[in-house]
Amino acid sequence: MIEQEQPKIQEQSLATTTQHNPKSTLDFTEIPFILNNYRIMIFWSVVSGVVLFYIIFFAWGLFQDLKNTHEHKMQQSLLTVKRCTDEYQRNRCSPNERVEALEEYCT
Repeated sequence: MIEQEQPKIQEQSLATTTQHNPKSTLDFTEIPFILNNYRIMIFWSVVSGVVLFYIIFFAWGLFQDLKNTHEHKMQQSLLTVKRCTDEYQRNRCSPNERVEALEEYCT
């Protein structure tokens, strides 16, 4: 009796080793789930791209605004220096042209 049971065990083990592994092939019922996962991945990629675009656009706009403000302040400073230079020359405040009455005004 013991001898008869052993071949059955061997047949079962042989049968399980020759069975096809269901995880190694694509089951056609899984295709909608796979496509849905790709759809979700594409959706979030597009959303992330749009958000990244707006962040970059905002940063670029902020940079341009700061750059324009800096240039405007530099031009105002240069204009102030130019006006002061012109006033200095027009009022004859250089030390060799200065009148004694303007001594306090020119310094």
